[in-house]
Amino acid sequence: MGIVWYERDGQIKVSLRSNGTVNVAKFAEKFGGGGHKAAAGFAVPVNKGVPWKRL
Repeated sequence: MGIVWYERDGQIKVSLRSNGTVNVAKFAEKFGGGGHKAAAGFAVPVNKGVPWKRL
């Protein structure tokens, strides 16, 4: 599983990728995002920070 994040427009954009063994869409859905089993994403406001502890 790979995670890439960047800040844009007051939000932290998070992109998740998998080789298919991990369903990254389930992670993204926990934070209001979505996608597919192998590629998904979500965004959180900058002032809330990245929710790594919740992952």
